[in-house]
Amino acid sequence: MSTKTALKFFFITDFEEEAAYLAAMHRKGWKLTKISFDCLFHFEATAPEEVVYQLDFKDNGRADQESYYQLYQDYGWEPVTTCNSFEIFRKPASQVENDDIFSDVMSRWDMIGQIFKRRFLVLVMTVIILLGLGLWFRQIGFVLMVALIDVPIALYVAYRFYRLKRKYGGM
Repeated sequence: MSTKTALKFFFITDFEEEAAYLAAMHRKGWKLTKISFDCLFHFEATAPEEVVYQLDFKDNGRADQESYYQLYQDYGWEPVTTCNSFEIFRKPASQVENDDIFSDVMSRWDMIGQIFKRRFLVLVMTVIILLGLGLWFRQIGFVLMVALIDVPIALYVAYRFYRLKRKYGGM
């Protein structure tokens, strides 16, 4: 069987773009098998098909993992892989009623809120701590590196959260 690996970067706020990318690859005859190092997408050759991919943020101890997967399978979603606390599911487009595993805007917003609290706030605190340590120890080169790399990333992710909030109403 033919395989392919693609290097692709997505931020935590780009879950919709990632799902669209995976669906486009499946249309081209490549189904996702796994993701390694958060950016190496492994695909296997398959018949081109319209498939919907969805990502769900599941960042807890996985105590309910079996029932969690069973719930999605009961609704016809096939679990594919896990990456960076996102569970990735797929389903033939012909079997998807509204092309979403989320039943309403509130459940989507709840997922976005979890990502914000568990990932973005940690990112911001890390940047602040790194900048503070660099200034404390008078490591100007380190401070500049953090400022030039981490601050733009944090600003980009903040902007994406703002756009998601506007899109889903930010309830």
